[in-house]
Amino acid sequence: MRILFSLGMLAVSTALSGCVSNTLDSLSSLSTGCTTTATSVSCPSGTSTTGGGTTGTTGTTGTTGTTGTTPPPNTNFGNTSGLTPSATTDTTLALESNNAISTQGNAAVSKLSSSPLSGSAATQSFTINTRTASNGSWPVTKSMDYYPAGGTTSNLVDTPGYAEYRYFKKGAFDEELQVWNWTNSYATQYRDVTNSGTAPLHQAWSFGGNYTAQPAMAALKTANATANYHGSWTATAQTSNWTDTTDVNQTVSYNNNWRVTGTSALTANFGTGVFTGTLHSTNWWALNKTGTKFVDAMDTSTTILNRLDQVMLADVKLGGTITTSTAANAHPNQINGTANMDNTTYGWITTAGSNPMYGGFFGNTGAGANEVAGVFALDTAIPAPTGGDKPINSDLRGFLSMSGMFHGTTP
Repeated sequence: MRILFSLGMLAVSTALSGCVSNTLDSLSSLSTGCTTTATSVSCPSGTSTTGGGTTGTTGTTGTTGTTGTTPPPNTNFGNTSGLTPSATTDTTLALESNNAISTQGNAAVSKLSSSPLSGSAATQSFTINTRTASNGSWPVTKSMDYYPAGGTTSNLVDTPGYAEYRYFKKGAFDEELQVWNWTNSYATQYRDVTNSGTAPLHQAWSFGGNYTAQPAMAALKTANATANYHGSWTATAQTSNWTDTTDVNQTVSYNNNWRVTGTSALTANFGTGVFTGTLHSTNWWALNKTGTKFVDAMDTSTTILNRLDQVMLADVKLGGTITTSTAANAHPNQINGTANMDNTTYGWITTAGSNPMYGGFFGNTGAGANEVAGVFALDTAIPAPTGGDKPINSDLRGFLSMSGMFHGTTP
């Protein structure tokens, strides 16, 4: 049995930030025999009783759940790509069913058939080598058609160009590629949602562009230069093990699949090689409970009950190391590090070093490195109760999985 994480309980304040009240000592109302997934709560079917009716809706026997339709076998696999990291491939973060299979020290690599810096192409292909044992389970590379309905611009604050590509055959293939591009850099999201429902079977975030050359990077290091970048970020996220309120005014479930956007504040100390960043959320979009429209849970014009504060008000923190290379078959610079939720206020916990983040610097005008772009993934939890003057028991957890890209430019 899983115990659902109670948002209402978290909202009870105590003398310690992030603590919950003694109401957590009474868990009888939560012991329903239900289990939760990222998007639903599943309970046992009704059971029959003797001579006294049932616990279900029928008078004599309990009701049973309906059996879902078994999807056809997935034949969208067979990737044979042998791409290796080089100056012509893009550093990539690979995920399977929302779980990062790329690690901090072993990024996937990918390649587009056409550079987004040259403008939107009529077709685009995305070739990937996950550099893991499951690489062959990914789809083969396909030529994907430009999708006009996706638009040509993005609503991110730094207004990147945008293009969308699709490859679809009902019951057989369903792949999509999003591309954002700025002056010197670009980022992509690839999703294979064939037979997958809401969690993509295969998902990848990548970035590339006109990398700042190694001599310029060396000059910045020698000058002990520090650069501040501001821009945007976007991500997909999945929340699970939270408990909705009983208020009918809450129209968006806390257990959901989200589209997230926000602003970025990034700093590079080229002298010390330290990179840090803060990704601040401005929008969390998800389908409402009736599945009729997307709602921004952070929109102040809608009910505050839709906002999951512990998730949506906590910033994503980036931290990494800047490296440079003179090798002909390597990028002249890279950032390698991790991403985590800010635990100062809400107390997020994660496995150390398990949330990879990669980045790079782009542009060679002036001192160079006037753009930074990268990708990240995080899988984290928030516990309750915490601390205080009593020993901890009745342990509860709320979960968050997120992956996305970030970008920034110097003033």
